[in-house]
Amino acid sequence: MDLSNRTVVQVVVLALVAQVTLSQHWSYGWLPG
Repeated sequence: MDLSNRTVVQVVVLALVAQVTLSQHWSYGWLPG
């Protein structure tokens, strides 16, 4: 595996994790109380 490919994979994983955390924060923010 090339170093560039590994970097791209890491960036994609980080993006997915960020999206999941953001969506969770949004859902919690919309919940009452």
